[in-house]
Amino acid sequence: MPLSQLSATACSDPAGTVLEIARLHGLLFAARALVDGLHPGRHPSRRHDVGSEFAEHRPYAPGDDLRAVDWKAAARSDRLSVRLFRTDTELTAHLVVDGSASMAYAGRGGASKYEYCSLLAVAMSLLLVRQGDRPGLVIAGQEPARALAPERTWRQVHAVSEELSKWRPRSSGTIASALRGCFPTAQRRGLIVVLSDLLEEPAPLLDSLVWLRARGFRAVLLQVLTDEERRLEVGGPARFVDPETDAAVEADPAAIRGAYQIALQAHLDRIARLARQIRAPYTLATTWTSPLHVLSRYLASSGPA
Repeated sequence: MPLSQLSATACSDPAGTVLEIARLHGLLFAARALVDGLHPGRHPSRRHDVGSEFAEHRPYAPGDDLRAVDWKAAARSDRLSVRLFRTDTELTAHLVVDGSASMAYAGRGGASKYEYCSLLAVAMSLLLVRQGDRPGLVIAGQEPARALAPERTWRQVHAVSEELSKWRPRSSGTIASALRGCFPTAQRRGLIVVLSDLLEEPAPLLDSLVWLRARGFRAVLLQVLTDEERRLEVGGPARFVDPETDAAVEADPAAIRGAYQIALQAHLDRIARLARQIRAPYTLATTWTSPLHVLSRYLASSGPA
């Protein structure tokens, strides 16, 4: 099947189709199929200056750079005006993918949370390089976290895809500790995109994100769960095992479903409040949410602060 046909399929169907493409052809191939239907522009700066794209005229004011004066227009109108241009900014985006053991969960026959987030991360890195921006990668899930420094090359997209393909979710590292560990000496500020189930204590995560915001970073939070985790749709008595601690408990899902959903919703509400506190765009998705929808949300939220 040609890539153009795969692209149309990936953009019109839910997550299952795209992730099946990823399993058959690889993450990078599936990411290309996913983003080929998108037409993002570069990230425009809110600063007007002498640059590449003309924006508008405004009257000359004392102190303006004389190089910006439109002398041809002045000869026609006897009035001085300044040509303003919109400059493009190079965005540095650190893609932080949760690689801890809980991300291996896939529910009944679907993609795992890690597979879903990995596909989105490769697609985002492809979009970033196409726009002339610099993607970097952090895989949280071990101490220290694995990281790729941001680069604006096609080789970087391949490197992101390879790193994510090689990793198998394990251990119990948190996003909060990965953020603290990877960015204390970062020289280029920019965007941090967190792709995780965010099943961790909100308070340390908030502290880490507030600390990064004070250092000049912005954040986008993408929380991914499975339908089974959202609804606890498990039939009959079951044994539930924490993949990160091996702690286990036996319970009847029908008996605890109501209390479970209340507790989960309380946690989701805390994550949403955390995002509002740091003014971070936040998306909650399941592994059956169309990746195109999530990418569109990302593009709408990743411009200048």
